[in-house]
Amino acid sequence: MSQTLPFEGILMISDMDRTLVTEDFEIPERNVKAIERFIEKGGHFSLATGRSAQSAGRYLSKVKVNSPCILSNGATIYDFDKKKILWSAKLAESAREIVKKILERFSDVGIEIYMNEQIYIVSSNKWTDRHKANEKIHFEEKKIEEMPFGWQKVLFASDNSKLREIEDFVRSLNYTDCDFVFSNTMYYEMLPKNISKGTVITHLASIMNIDKRHTIGIGDFYNDLTLIKMSGFGATVEGAPDDIKKAADFVAGSCREGAVADVIEYLEKSGNIFKQ
Repeated sequence: MSQTLPFEGILMISDMDRTLVTEDFEIPERNVKAIERFIEKGGHFSLATGRSAQSAGRYLSKVKVNSPCILSNGATIYDFDKKKILWSAKLAESAREIVKKILERFSDVGIEIYMNEQIYIVSSNKWTDRHKANEKIHFEEKKIEEMPFGWQKVLFASDNSKLREIEDFVRSLNYTDCDFVFSNTMYYEMLPKNISKGTVITHLASIMNIDKRHTIGIGDFYNDLTLIKMSGFGATVEGAPDDIKKAADFVAGSCREGAVADVIEYLEKSGNIFKQ
């Protein structure tokens, strides 16, 4: 008779940047070893990130993932083993009009469009240049008029004060068929309506045949808020904004010191952490 492993049927979904991955683009060794233990004990480990498949995939030589992952802040579920998209959501056609209006008003904003496994830059600035340098992947430059449609998300890159102006401008347009979220102080993103890391947990849990109540979501910023709130157990990191901490069931230590390992160790010590 086979013995049930302690973490069998548990799905842990971690944000990448400033949660699993440090600002130096490294994964603390504590996290790597803790994730290995979690998987050996029957757990399923996944990522939830704003990154593309190409960008997130660069880290899979450093950390083990044994579940499909949430990409583009919820717009895509991607299976790295099969190298295929399992599920995706598309922005409404009005997204092109919104991007054009933002460009007309804020000509110096950087704009990246994510479509399937490709990233297009339709307006570059120092923030998109920095993004390209950090990601170390291919970005294709196109004019907005040349862009095919079927977009998963649009990323606006600038200093925070400019992005706050764009946020106010977008609200004044009164579009109701897409959502916006800050994924970083320098990044403001447009997503399909009602799509986020948290809302897509249901799809991922269904694919994995796992009870959504037995999910653990870990993140550090506003694009992680639904992941934290809609998981069976939500965790954040020491450096997260106060309102993110208030939404979490557990606050781990800093990203640099291994916040994901803190959550796994808490699970190992506490046993059943899920809300009844």
